[in-house]
This record gives sequence, C-alpha cells and structure tokens, in this order.
Amino acid sequence: NLYMALYVTDPMGGNTGTETNYSGYARQPITFGTPAMNGTRAEAKNTNSIEFPTVPSNSGTVAFVAILNALTGGTLIYYGSLGATYTLAQGVKPTVPIGSLSIFEN
Repeated sequence: NLYMALYVTDPMGGNTGTETNYSGYARQPITFGTPAMNGTRAEAKNTNSIEFPTVPSNSGTVAFVAILNALTGGTLIYYGSLGATYTLAQGVKPTVPIGSLSIFEN
C-alpha cells in the first residue's frame, strides 16, 4: 500500500521535512497506473481521486508531497514540490484529481 502525505517543508531523501498536522489530517491511499514512457523516463499517474479531510481551521501552508508505504511512519518512496504553495484555510478539502499526480523514474 502507498499513501500520499502533505508537507510544509521539503521531506528530502531522508524524510526530514515537516508533515502537516491539522486536526483530522491523515495520509491518504494512492494507486498508480501502469508506467508509460514519457521521453526517456517512465511516468505513472494516480488512478484514484485523493481526498484529504477538510481543514477545520486555518492551518498554514503546504508546498511538498511525499509517497510513503505506511499510514504513519514508514519509508519514503517518492517526494517532490507542488507547483505552488497552497494555503490550508478553514473549510478547504485538499484534493488531487485522477491523473493529476505524476511520478517519474529514469
């Protein structure tokens, strides 16, 4: 099983970043389709809609995501920055639509 996590700071390869922790937050399951070649790299996209719990009160921002192999703890598999920094404002439900998250491998 793989899970997507939201990070305030870059987790880097050692998973040393700060994961968001608003009330009700939990990593969400993610599934990927079969990788396809995109130039010289293999690309896989999420095949499920990833929906995090609604933010109950203003909780800062997120700028990075990571894919880990456990709901808590676990091993960091992939990580990267988002296209922009996103504000976790009250009432926001962080969501990643199907096919909107890509991972690449050489």
